[in-house]
Amino acid sequence: MKRILVCLFILLGAAAYCNAVALKSEKIAKKYHSRMVITDEEFKQLKGMVGGDDVVGKLHKHIMDVADVSVASKVRYTTLKDENDVYLNGKKTARPLAVRLITCSYAYRMTGKKQYRDKVFQDLNDVCALPDWHPEGFLDLAEIAAAVSISYDWMYDVLPKKMRNMIVLSLKEKALDQSRSKRKRVTWWYDRKGNWNQVCNAGLVCAAAAIYEFYPELAQEVIDDAIRTNTIAVKTIYGPDGAYPEGAVYWGYGTQFQVLMLTVLEDVFNTDCGISSAPGFLRTGEFITSIRGPKNMHFNYADNGLIASYAYPLYYFAYKNNDPSMLYSEMKLLDQKSYTRSGHKGYMILAIKYAMKMNLDSLEGADKKFYSAQGNVPLMICRSGWSDNDHFLGVKGGRGCELHGHMDAGMFVYYADGVRWAMDIRAENYDNVRPAIQARGGKLFDMSQNSFRWSLFRMNCRQHNTLTVNDKNHNVNQKVEMTATENTPERMSGTFNLTPLFDGDLEKAERTASLCDNNYIEIKDVLKAPADRPAHVRWTMVTAAVPELASDGGIILTSGEASKKLTVQGGKVTYKIWSNNLEDYDYLLRENGKPVETPVNSGAEIARICGYEIDIPAGAELSLVTMLK
Repeated sequence: MKRILVCLFILLGAAAYCNAVALKSEKIAKKYHSRMVITDEEFKQLKGMVGGDDVVGKLHKHIMDVADVSVASKVRYTTLKDENDVYLNGKKTARPLAVRLITCSYAYRMTGKKQYRDKVFQDLNDVCALPDWHPEGFLDLAEIAAAVSISYDWMYDVLPKKMRNMIVLSLKEKALDQSRSKRKRVTWWYDRKGNWNQVCNAGLVCAAAAIYEFYPELAQEVIDDAIRTNTIAVKTIYGPDGAYPEGAVYWGYGTQFQVLMLTVLEDVFNTDCGISSAPGFLRTGEFITSIRGPKNMHFNYADNGLIASYAYPLYYFAYKNNDPSMLYSEMKLLDQKSYTRSGHKGYMILAIKYAMKMNLDSLEGADKKFYSAQGNVPLMICRSGWSDNDHFLGVKGGRGCELHGHMDAGMFVYYADGVRWAMDIRAENYDNVRPAIQARGGKLFDMSQNSFRWSLFRMNCRQHNTLTVNDKNHNVNQKVEMTATENTPERMSGTFNLTPLFDGDLEKAERTASLCDNNYIEIKDVLKAPADRPAHVRWTMVTAAVPELASDGGIILTSGEASKKLTVQGGKVTYKIWSNNLEDYDYLLRENGKPVETPVNSGAEIARICGYEIDIPAGAELSLVTMLK
């Protein structure tokens, strides 16, 4: 009890400290504009730094290129709804609007050119005239609020007084007031420990910081709630080692806004209230660096895309950790047009803010080639080096019911010689399947055991590089823990307890995935059937190579001139190559007899499925060692 009281005292004390800092500082309410993200002084410095071909110069050019596209656009944002009065997807409305406001405001501050100012004025007038910013879809509201706040702050000196007043009132009524709503459907995200908490709180903190002097009590109340709820979320999301449960893509989304929030708090209030010191948070830069494999392909578990496109928050972590080597892989992307492919390209402003504070003239890859993390999604990632032809192995635990989760606990990926020998199929296009699921009375993000979600080809365990027992789905509520790691010159590995996945159909299931001698992988599965019944086990591996059953046993995998052989020791197995044609599966969501899902056997990504099956007698224990070499 004493310990609980002490912890409570510490938490309350921290909140009170932040309160006091904000409320008692006269400088805050009177602080000049621009005062957030890129301050007035930083703009002055940037103008003398952007003429070259260094990192700052390249980032500036990217931002200006986006601004030039934005300023040429004829789209007017007069509604967030379609002709049926239904809110549009935020990717088509709130996000492009945010990009335009931020990049054109930046461009005006850097050049003083009238066309950027006029575009900003037009968009600010349009967005403030909207009846609301979609509070029921608070992500839209938050992204709009953040962009309007930044634009207001940066353009303050040239905004007509009438427009200033309009913006201030809109930020209050359409953002801050909505956060006070008693409707759970509007503010449920306060209790969420994922990207919703990060994005929504960031947007509100931006709004509160921008107009603090007009509504100090309301702004402080919003900031207090953000600090209180976000502190809890950050500990859960990143602790203890920095891994992000939702994977690399959602790391980019959630962490981008997390860094935005902390940056604004530091810029305006001179403190982030200790949020950045949460266990694992400053290590998350190591996570995103490690999870990028050869050719900038992600370890793409759960709902994640394959190709790394950006990691703008990484500049913050490189700066805070005084470790520019974190940006080694990012620099490979900086010269590519794809660097601005992200829907969040406006937030390159975070990258340039921290890039200007570091010496980034010459970067080398990190010496560290092994990364492991506990937390909601335990994982191990290792590599032989940082070139595109080096070996890369990633393996994960966790559970299916995580947000954006799949039945992929125990799954591994393996890249070598530029080939994805063991891969994860890219995430489903949700626009394809959502209507079909809803038509059947289901919800796409229903993570319960019997949800329609698990009937999707890409979601269930059979199409992931893991085990399926007795042709049953994994128990999505049971967590796979990492029980051991090894990091030696001969072997880098992670060991995971898969037993809880199978609801008693296996008495023991332990998987160790290893990169051996920096040259090949070994997957060791120790499996024991229950004493009273046998177990039928399917061992699956999805590959970008072409599989062929070998006459002497095993599976030959071929990709161009490269080849590897998959073999198993420790039991009598039946090697298999399964169909990748969706029409061969009867458990899929269908309409008119045809699968609703995105094909996996055509286009740029052809996913082929191979592996083996084995029957384990009742009470028997086998140690199956699968090698790919």
